[in-house]
Amino acid sequence: MNHFLKIGRFVGGAGFLGSVMVYIAITPLASGDNLYQLVMIRLVIKTGTYFITLPSLWLAVISETILCMNKNQNEKSWRIKLTVAWLIVVNSHVLVAPAVFQAYELARQSLETGSLLARYWSAYWQETIAGSVNIVAGLVLVFLSTKKDCIDEHIKNA
Repeated sequence: MNHFLKIGRFVGGAGFLGSVMVYIAITPLASGDNLYQLVMIRLVIKTGTYFITLPSLWLAVISETILCMNKNQNEKSWRIKLTVAWLIVVNSHVLVAPAVFQAYELARQSLETGSLLARYWSAYWQETIAGSVNIVAGLVLVFLSTKKDCIDEHIKNA
């Protein structure tokens, strides 16, 4: 059982981080000058977010949650890791995903009107900032996973 959960955690994490890296790579291709190109790139980001990024995130976090619950209860770092992981889930659903959808809709409306709507940048920056928070939190998770023995020793001595 643990073997499948570890595979789920790996596949979910790879899907989450891989899709985010694709969005980072293609975003500079979208300029306000070519509205059709902007709409197409925003469509790729929106579709990827809902069909790759969020399901991958859920797979990774649920797998990690079950793995952590099966671990030795003396190991305290799992509580910190799960808290950070679930904060990423909440941030993704409350801030990132709605901003992705709104940025796509505003880009589409801009294509219809012929000029980029000023409200587009508000959604874009919300997505960018909240997404950056998720990337930093993900790096914290990687750090916690590699330094868990040091963290557990520090918590035990505190």
